[in-house]
Amino acid sequence: MVNAWFAERVHTIPTAKEGGKDDTEITQQTSLSENTSQGTPVRKISASEFDRPLRPIVVKDSVGTLTFLSDSEKKEQMPLQPPSVISTGDQCSRLLELVKDISSHLDVTALCHKIFLHIHELIEADRYSLFLVCEDSSNEKFLVSRLFDVTEGTTPEQASNNCIRLEWSKGIVGYVAEFGQPLNIKDAYKDSRFNAEVDQITGYKTQSILCMPIKNHREEVVGVAQAINKKSGSNGTFTEQDEKDFSAYLAFCGIVLHNAQLYETSLLENKRNQVLLDLASLIFEEQQSLEVILKKIAATILSFMQAQRCTIFIVDEDCPDTFSRVFHMESEELNSSADAVKRKYDVSKINYMYAQYVTRTMEPLNILDICKDKRFSWTNGNGENTLMDTKSLLCTPIKNGKKNKVIGVCQLINKVDENSGKIKSFNTNDEQFLEAFAIFCGLGIQNTQMYEVVERAMAKQMVTLEILSYHASAAEEETMELQVTAGAVVPSAQSLRLTDFYFSDFELSDMETTLATSRMFTDLNLVQTFQMKYETLCRWILSVKKNYRKHVAYHNWRHAFNTAQCMFASLKTGKIQHKLTDLETLALMIATLSHDLDHRGVNNSFIQRSEHPLAQLYCHSIMENHHFDQCLMILNSQVSAVLFSIWNILYKQTILY
Repeated sequence: MVNAWFAERVHTIPTAKEGGKDDTEITQQTSLSENTSQGTPVRKISASEFDRPLRPIVVKDSVGTLTFLSDSEKKEQMPLQPPSVISTGDQCSRLLELVKDISSHLDVTALCHKIFLHIHELIEADRYSLFLVCEDSSNEKFLVSRLFDVTEGTTPEQASNNCIRLEWSKGIVGYVAEFGQPLNIKDAYKDSRFNAEVDQITGYKTQSILCMPIKNHREEVVGVAQAINKKSGSNGTFTEQDEKDFSAYLAFCGIVLHNAQLYETSLLENKRNQVLLDLASLIFEEQQSLEVILKKIAATILSFMQAQRCTIFIVDEDCPDTFSRVFHMESEELNSSADAVKRKYDVSKINYMYAQYVTRTMEPLNILDICKDKRFSWTNGNGENTLMDTKSLLCTPIKNGKKNKVIGVCQLINKVDENSGKIKSFNTNDEQFLEAFAIFCGLGIQNTQMYEVVERAMAKQMVTLEILSYHASAAEEETMELQVTAGAVVPSAQSLRLTDFYFSDFELSDMETTLATSRMFTDLNLVQTFQMKYETLCRWILSVKKNYRKHVAYHNWRHAFNTAQCMFASLKTGKIQHKLTDLETLALMIATLSHDLDHRGVNNSFIQRSEHPLAQLYCHSIMENHHFDQCLMILNSQVSAVLFSIWNILYKQTILY
């Protein structure tokens, strides 16, 4: 369902042609690859790709409820900063042509390479570098090179191969990025901010440097462009005119580059949403077993978040401070042939304590270094730490939708760096993603729990019906007694006055009423016509009699017997039988005897106002529907195959109903 919804409503934004990735590649990167034999997802991407400030996946509305829909951001109406004044009309026209050339580029790599070509045309330096300002999920700024130490004739692929990361405010580039001021250095080795390590490695001699900030329309530094060694004129140093041309061009570059970065971020947001939908679809594939769905949740989170351990706690409904089920999985089990099993929590009580804490607070918990956390003490009597190998922890509540009630807790231990393999802390994006994924987990777990409840209720209902069927049916001894008595002597209809419209049952005993009922079926030729076994007829009559409540003053067995006698008199004395088929006659006799089965002695209005369970089963004609269902139950459980086949014919033709 999620996949179908996504295919109909969400469309991937096309990327730029130059150096960009097409829709198919992005979809392949974000989708789940083929599962292993255990159904564990093997992802082509990981959470590290989203290690940058992104828009929150879920937000809280005015009443504090989590939602995926956020208010549209207000557009900032800020005027564009004019570039530096160009001295001549030729230079202005030339600059305009260069700006037009980059205005349509949205791929950052291709755009940076185009900027490099234009800068080279403007100031003719020997080498160039272009750095972009980035932030990690902790909002710490740093610089990443999109072009580093490239020369004329370098292709976009070659220019983007050498990627380095610089610390904020370090070196000449870091200084320009921090203060937003250009630097024109005539002798690099005389400047204390210059780092000569690159020259020592490459053997290249840096003399002059022109380093300019790239700003957006809000005057924020989004990048730094650096030119090294002027090729001709002014003794290899950059002139004031070079600074003006460079600054004027970069004023437009900042706006275009900012738009390209926004576009790149939107693509990343789109990928993240696709990943979230992929992970959610895994949960909703299986909702019949809680163990299976918990395994899928744990395996999916572990494979995407690169955590060492994942534990899912299911809150006990009767005692919210405890957990009814605990499912634990470790990263080694993802590729293991052995299935993860539900474990008792005897490894460490740390998981249990923090899970209880999150259950009470109903808020996510991200602990960067658990040894420094003061919520609980994890030292023994000797003052030694008992945390063993637990360092970072991320714990989020799993809620059941609109009720905003915690039904579980998802806990991750120790995030692993993909490159170094070292343990690091969970970041803000990890919190956001796990919180959003927990919403789908809550729906999946709740649906699975409801399915299990329904399964147990259906099984219980089947057992209850089986018990009721046994107790509602006539005993074998009573059936044999009626059969023997009927075989010995059954009074005629005339002697019992069954054909008389002034008939009274006051003088008949209960045994005689059952004998009289069998006489009516015999005289109507129903036993002979439908080849009923007499034993079956006796058992059915006694079962119908047993299902009328004795304490009910009017709607009891005697009332049903009198109704059947009135119908018999109409058929015989009134000669209606000749106008009806045998099947219709049988249907009328069954209906008269069964029409008030299990009557409670009250009307429908009383049942509705007293909120009796029967009122929840039927929306209208409560007792009438109940009588009919009781009739079906007795016929289904007590009659022989012959009578049951007759009943099926009646039911299909809806004669009785």
